[in-house]
Amino acid sequence: MTGPNTRRAIATKTIALIIVAVVVVGGLGVVASQYLSPKPKPTSLIIGVVFNPVPPQAINIEAAKDLGIFAQNGLNVTVENVPGGGAVLLQSMIAGKTTAVEPGFAFDMGAILNNASIVNVMVPEPVQPGMVVATSAFTSVSQLANATLGISSQSAGDQIALEGTLSHYNVSLSGVHWVTAGSPASRLKALVAGKIDAAFITADQLPVVKEYPQLNILVPDVSQFMPWFPTTFLTFTRAFVQQNPTVVAAAVKSIIQASRIMNSNESAFAYVVQKELPGYYNSSQVSDIWTYLQADGNWGVNGGINYVKLNHSLDFYKTVINPSAQNSPLIAAAPNIMDTTFVNQALNQLGVINTPQDVPDWRS
Repeated sequence: MTGPNTRRAIATKTIALIIVAVVVVGGLGVVASQYLSPKPKPTSLIIGVVFNPVPPQAINIEAAKDLGIFAQNGLNVTVENVPGGGAVLLQSMIAGKTTAVEPGFAFDMGAILNNASIVNVMVPEPVQPGMVVATSAFTSVSQLANATLGISSQSAGDQIALEGTLSHYNVSLSGVHWVTAGSPASRLKALVAGKIDAAFITADQLPVVKEYPQLNILVPDVSQFMPWFPTTFLTFTRAFVQQNPTVVAAAVKSIIQASRIMNSNESAFAYVVQKELPGYYNSSQVSDIWTYLQADGNWGVNGGINYVKLNHSLDFYKTVINPSAQNSPLIAAAPNIMDTTFVNQALNQLGVINTPQDVPDWRS
């Protein structure tokens, strides 16, 4: 038989246990909810590129996908090949078939001059990594004044790289014969067969060039003469940027993060190259390509936007490529063709890497 004091004590303990149980269960519920609550669905993006397969020097978008960086930043990205050149690539985005694209400089300027409602938000690859290769009959750039030069298409980056290199050596372009010869690999085959005299060959073909001692490398790296000329932009429609600024910011941040990894981590670069291009290269060849790309500043580790370099590119475009655009206000200067908003946001979060090859000179 229990007395009043005993019953009071039991009641007090019971209430205390109930309170503890409620707190514990409630706490577990809070903890569990952190893991059981559905995560936000990643935003899907389709980024269009002209390369198939994508060469190592342009692989940072694939790196952001393969290394899970896009996913970490809430994006589900598909990289889609759009054959047909830069103009077709841009049209695929304007038509809504792709969300963003990586157009070459000349095609992008052409679109802007035609009042396309597009926004360039970063420069993933701020230089043209590649070499001028010729048949054994040519031993210097000066000999190319009346040569037949192979290019992928008119106004493509490889033609501009050749024009810039020849201009650097004061070689007149008036006597040059331009021949469409396809991809870098196809241009190499045309060189070996003697169908063209010289061509701009991209860094991904470096291991193959070494297999043909009868070819002469006239310029080992054109970026030494054209460090100002970008390979591609990352471009969205203006409507998408206005409606989805956080998505654009996440994409830009992801690509900068991937570019930094590609620039500093050879093993990560090799992983992505072998994943995207299985069987193309052995480990030694991949190492050669990585060393080449790192040396010439291929990766936009700070977003690739440099006003001095872009203004130089615009001057070259308006002087050599399209003189009729000389007085157009649409491409008057770098701020007219670039929106630095999203690179600025990324650099505020990630910090700026101190490198002479990618200086965000627009930040003050």
